[in-house]
Amino acid sequence: MKSGIISLTVTDVALEVLWVGKLAVSFGTLAAGSEMRAHSAMFFEFKEGKIVSQRNYDCFESW
Repeated sequence: MKSGIISLTVTDVALEVLWVGKLAVSFGTLAAGSEMRAHSAMFFEFKEGKIVSQRNYDCFESW
């Protein structure tokens, strides 16, 4: 068995994120201090170790 360092190049990354934010000011029917929540999918493309594109798809919970 040969041992050594494994080299891996990642070009695309997908994330599933739950974002929660507390409102500093009122927004629509929500009062300041209320929380907004969104479920998001984020897709990143890398080239030479840097992000070259990002796409977000957000779905905010009802308020």
